[in-house]
Amino acid sequence: ADIREFALGADGDVEVVQGAVGAAAEFDMNRQGVVDEPGDHAGEMETSAMMVITPALVRPLAEAGRGESRPFRITALREGWVWAQRDWKKATVDTGVGDPAKATPEKGRAFLEAVSEKLGRFLVELAAADIDDLYETEELRKT
Repeated sequence: ADIREFALGADGDVEVVQGAVGAAAEFDMNRQGVVDEPGDHAGEMETSAMMVITPALVRPLAEAGRGESRPFRITALREGWVWAQRDWKKATVDTGVGDPAKATPEKGRAFLEAVSEKLGRFLVELAAADIDDLYETEELRKT
């Protein structure tokens, strides 16, 4: 698993969990036109990253499926605001969710650099933060 998001636990401890850092970097890659379709699992984005991290484990793209998947029947799961582990053999045709056909090591390097930069900035900021004083005092936002 990769480090993607942080949340404060009920006891005030900072817990690092999946989500925001990778999603933010992925959004940046989409916005910058680095990837066309990042996919969800083993698509263009993850396959590109794996081509850099451990290329020997990436099968030739000619052997890859198109990453077609079956959506959940439950609306909240389908919309993505509720999460559940998927049974890959039931949810997908080839265990990927997203087409890896356009994956390249260059895209993987760009993604990994973006994730590393975002994560590094977060960790530096977190290390300097007063965990007991995480909220701005002067600025209020309407939500």
